[in-house]
Amino acid sequence: MRVSICLVVTCFIAIARASHILFQGMYGEGSHFITTAAIANVLARKGHNITFLISNVYAERAHDPRYKHLKFETFNQTLPASFIEEKMQNFIDVTLKEGFSMVALVMMNEFLQLAAQDCDAIFSDNDLMQRLKGKKLDTIVFDMTWPCSVLLGKALNMKQVSVAPSCYQPSIAKLFGSPVNAAFMPAGRFNPPSPPLTFLQRVGNFFQVIMADIIRSKGLSSAYSAMQLKHNILPGLPVMSLFAEVDIALLNIDFVVEYPVPLTPYVVPVGGLTTKPAESLPQDLEAFMMNSGDYGVVVFSLGTYINKANRRIDEMLASAFSKLPCKVLWKHSYPENLPVPSNVRIQKWLPLNDILGHSKTRAFVYQGGNNGLYEAIYHGVPMVVLPIGADQGQVASKVRHKGIGISAEIRTISSDELAAVIMEVLTNQTYRKNIQKASQLFRDRPMTPAETAAYWVEHVTKFGGKMYKSHSHGMTWIQHTTLDVIAAILVTTFLLSYSLISCITLLIRCGFRSFNALYGTLARG
Repeated sequence: MRVSICLVVTCFIAIARASHILFQGMYGEGSHFITTAAIANVLARKGHNITFLISNVYAERAHDPRYKHLKFETFNQTLPASFIEEKMQNFIDVTLKEGFSMVALVMMNEFLQLAAQDCDAIFSDNDLMQRLKGKKLDTIVFDMTWPCSVLLGKALNMKQVSVAPSCYQPSIAKLFGSPVNAAFMPAGRFNPPSPPLTFLQRVGNFFQVIMADIIRSKGLSSAYSAMQLKHNILPGLPVMSLFAEVDIALLNIDFVVEYPVPLTPYVVPVGGLTTKPAESLPQDLEAFMMNSGDYGVVVFSLGTYINKANRRIDEMLASAFSKLPCKVLWKHSYPENLPVPSNVRIQKWLPLNDILGHSKTRAFVYQGGNNGLYEAIYHGVPMVVLPIGADQGQVASKVRHKGIGISAEIRTISSDELAAVIMEVLTNQTYRKNIQKASQLFRDRPMTPAETAAYWVEHVTKFGGKMYKSHSHGMTWIQHTTLDVIAAILVTTFLLSYSLISCITLLIRCGFRSFNALYGTLARG
């Protein structure tokens, strides 16, 4: 009887302590959703009430057994999914052909405008907003890639936890008050240099930091200003400036692979949110892996958002894979009419974490996504990175710098060159030793990254995060860089020096005059 009473009391205490937390991981798709959902699952298992806001296009998430502990709310996306997919594929085609160009920049701006329209759809849906208000939400945890989330946090008066899914970027750190120094923090997205930087690299990096800051602040703020005015959500304040008011900023980075940089106390590294032990594979896939021979399996993927490359690159990849002595597992969404070598198996979807954790996986060839980077490190699999866009060039730079893999240019590399690069990673044991060491360092922690992130969400929900804020917020760039202090010191030094020199000059002149007068008197006498 006493045991039953204790259990009932314990349950009531747990319910009383449970928080109501809203999650928003972009639209509910791809790596942006998976990253934040990893935190949500930990919190749900700890007894918190989790609501995930996603687009109606991805409403099937509610029936996914991996997220059975989460509750979902949907908003109506303004444009059909097919239209968005077509625009995304066009953007990928342009990026694969031209790299970062003016055309790609214009297309990125179009995506910003569409995202702002979808944000407007959320705030215009009175029923949805009333349901969210009725849940008496304590905290919102959101992927900072979509600024709509920080506006939603303000509108519903919630504590806010921001999650940056990409690798370290100075423009993001600056939003949260962390110091940024172009002298040793590489900022370029496309093939950035590794520290230490030469003089010319520091000059280029200086301008990269400035340009990234302007693009992020001006581009996003202009896209959301009209919507803020329409719904009276802090109109007149740039949306990016609101990130300075979040309670805790979680960065999906870890200094096992990241370049060392200074962070303010409310910026917390939680890199590797999606990492976890590998689970067993489906029977047919397990048979493919086990029958791969001594060279094992090379895994190839272009990530969640890039469903396919162009025809020329696909044929180059197929030709390169045919030259390898190992088997290749290739994630490709549209394999029709693609010549598939006998040693290659193509699948539209792969349980990537489980495959990387398989004993027969020898190398991971991919586009350089941040989640894939940490999953490969967690499982100790060396990489070949073929960056296409976003922060993938930065990932490639870190992989080279740490000696855990090789990077190459997917737009220009030949099939023979790619095959040679993959064989280098397969046969040179230096890469495997380096990444196994990195794996040991990464795993040596009291909590997993997702558990660490969940702890900070709970902490902020109970206490807020204002005590961790940097006082750099609200300072002008002149004050932040102490240029006003340096200028004052220089002016003061100049004035004192000028006064001292003037006094000495005057004394010398007076001395000469006195001497001349005395000499003249003596001469006349």
